[in-house]
Amino acid sequence: MENNRIDAGQLQQWVAALFSALEVSRAAAEATADSLVDADLRGIGTHGVVRIPIYVERLQRGLINKQPEARFTVVGAAAQRLDGDHGLGQWVGAQAMERACELAETVGIGIVIATHSNHFGTAGWFARRASARGCAAMVWSQCESLVVPFGGTQRFFGTNPFCMSIPWPGHEPVTLDMATSAVPLGKIEMAKVTTGTIPADWAVDTEGTPTTDPHKAHALQPMAGPKGSGLAMLIDLLSGALTGGVCGPRLRRMYDDFEHPQEHAQTFLAIKAEAFTAGRTPGEVITEMVADLRQQKPGAGFDEILLPGEIEARNAERARREGIALSPKLSQALRELGTQHGPEFPA
Repeated sequence: MENNRIDAGQLQQWVAALFSALEVSRAAAEATADSLVDADLRGIGTHGVVRIPIYVERLQRGLINKQPEARFTVVGAAAQRLDGDHGLGQWVGAQAMERACELAETVGIGIVIATHSNHFGTAGWFARRASARGCAAMVWSQCESLVVPFGGTQRFFGTNPFCMSIPWPGHEPVTLDMATSAVPLGKIEMAKVTTGTIPADWAVDTEGTPTTDPHKAHALQPMAGPKGSGLAMLIDLLSGALTGGVCGPRLRRMYDDFEHPQEHAQTFLAIKAEAFTAGRTPGEVITEMVADLRQQKPGAGFDEILLPGEIEARNAERARREGIALSPKLSQALRELGTQHGPEFPA
């Protein structure tokens, strides 16, 4: 069956209404809806509205706080800690990123580490919010274990995403948003129902042996071998260790553990883009660099050289015109949630 297409604005309104019907605070409902739909717009379906059913289940079980309160602790002139009160991760991260930007606008740089958080969607959503305020940003998060360490055989690290973004006035910010695994788990799941095969450097089986069979995939491989493995470890530690939390396989699993909150920690760093300018603005330098890049001859098999995040930006532009494509299975699941909790899913 063909995918259904739905207007992004209608979908976002429905998602916010669904969470509101579940008694989630208005701010948390709107932040979560914006983040999830933004992911689908950009073609990152693994972090879009497909996550709604598990969020709803954890909300109903009391594992995510519907009415959280942000509690900040000052730890330095440009550094604060946020207790996210077990709220939805998108809301927690939005509070942290906003405070980091406020610090940056005052003293040039700001960092906030959020604790007692949950799965927060895409890191790029937060970084682009900072860029909209004229701040360069870095965002990273520890995640539940899905990835073998380099040379290992069992799940240990999370996909531990890392994002950097810098504002480019008049254009989409230049944004690199990446997992430290070779691929997200969603690509393995997609291969199960499409090609039936995966590249040998995506995953390993239960013995730790690389596999091309998505049905035998037990754990993901790190990107770039020891480089991705090392980066995953440092991202984990730079959130978990600095806050006295937990790391690696001690993190709670979203789909498996229905007795405890996730307790994720995430870090948000903002830099006032023009704080260090001594001449041309950062935007002018970016424009010059991009112009130089565009003059490069593309390699064999390529039509052009793209900027980080440019594919996603083009996806979003097209999806805003044509609608977001949802599978019949996902559309039905969301329709059923709407029937159960009040807001009718858009046609």
